[in-house]
Amino acid sequence: MRRSRNCYFAIDLKNVVLHLKLARLNAASGLNARALNQYDTVLQSAPHDTAVQKERDALASRLKAEGHLPSQTLFNAMIAGYARTRTTPHALP
Repeated sequence: MRRSRNCYFAIDLKNVVLHLKLARLNAASGLNARALNQYDTVLQSAPHDTAVQKERDALASRLKAEGHLPSQTLFNAMIAGYARTRTTPHALP
């Protein structure tokens, strides 16, 4: 069985703890767009979690001050496009 190089989409969308861990790992690895995306996913499931909101805001503020704030609109469009290619059945020749 071949392991996917990108297990990003093979996770439970409701697992807040896992998404928070991914957010922190991505931030620590410099994968800032992914980190912000994961923080946003957590906040969709737990919108009143002020600690997570502060963590996300601190990362975004630091990135903005450094001039490295990624375009979340572009990143989210890329994610959506990738997800569509993974779920769309391909026509046989």
